[in-house]
Amino acid sequence: AAEEARRQEEAAAAAKEAEERKEKEAQAERERAVEMKRKNLELERRRTQEELKQRRLREEERRKAEQEYRFQEAKRKEEMRRVEEERRLADLAVEVEETAHKLPAMHRGGTEVPGFNSLLGYALALLYVARHGLREQELW
Repeated sequence: AAEEARRQEEAAAAAKEAEERKEKEAQAERERAVEMKRKNLELERRRTQEELKQRRLREEERRKAEQEYRFQEAKRKEEMRRVEEERRLADLAVEVEETAHKLPAMHRGGTEVPGFNSLLGYALALLYVARHGLREQELW
């Protein structure tokens, strides 16, 4: 009977030990699962942060490129305006040069005509301009 009691105690101790082992293994498994979940969350957080960083960099580059484009466009428009103004002035100078021979010397500021600076001289010059289609600016 004592031996059977001892066997039962050993069996109970072995069962208790097996149950403790199972419990320890289950606890270790839960800890591994928690650790894996924590690692996965950490990796996901890092990946998300990296994506945000990349997105910010792309946005910054896009903004800089857009700003540079606007600057270049404004510069180009200003250059075109300047070139157009120069071309217009050059055309006007050529037109004045080409039409200068149509005016007699007295109407081009010649001093050999007496009374040219008078009102009559001015009126004669304007009549000539009106008849030949020249602008007053070209006269003076």
